Amino acid sequence: MEVFYITTPIYYTNAPPHVGHAYTTLFADVIARFKRLTGARVFYLTGTDEHGLKIQRAAESHGKLPKVFVDEVVNVFKKYWKSLEISYDYFIRTTDELHEKTVKEAFTQIYKKGYIYKARYSGLYCVECEKYYAPGEYVEVEGKPYCPLHNKPLEYMEEETYYFKLSDFKDYLLDVLENRDVVYPRHYAQEVISKLKSEDLRDISVARPIEKVWWGIPVPFDDKYV
Repeated sequence: MEVFYITTPIYYTNAPPHVGHAYTTLFADVIARFKRLTGARVFYLTGTDEHGLKIQRAAESHGKLPKVFVDEVVNVFKKYWKSLEISYDYFIRTTDELHEKTVKEAFTQIYKKGYIYKARYSGLYCVECEKYYAPGEYVEVEGKPYCPLHNKPLEYMEEETYYFKLSDFKDYLLDVLENRDVVYPRHYAQEVISKLKSEDLRDISVARPIEKVWWGIPVPFDDKYV
């Protein structure tokens, strides 16, 4: 029997779902239902990403604790998916105990292997993207740096944080993209391959100090970071 796994993005809970969420989830539902009709053993996953600064700020703007706020938003997601008869098999939440346990175990193992390190960084940060933007990656509006995706001003931040050594995996990623059919349509894989060959991969921030953002999963060996 064919085993078929399909997932939507896990959606941010800083606001209720909109038509874009429904569009993506319905597409996945159609594929899951079709594969079940062919006799495949299907596991269809959807869920919510409930941590981070933008969700912390959204909760504060409503005068609520983050967990109370995300619980309310998650209930709206589930209500909408029920009304649309979405046939997901599991709804994962990043606030679930199992998810937090798994993240802590994985983070510790990756750190022990030397792929996570602490370093100081200063630069322009997008709260919506939850990432730093280097020169050339952002746009300017009236002389001020803006996120090219969200059209919102970037914030200057300087902090010591934990990074994942993504730069160590450039050759591995190229090998996977060039020799395995893992990205469809194929021209999207070629776009990523071209970018990888022309640019160096930057290490990515995977934990931030609690004085900047406290709503997250604590780093298991450093209680000053999430």
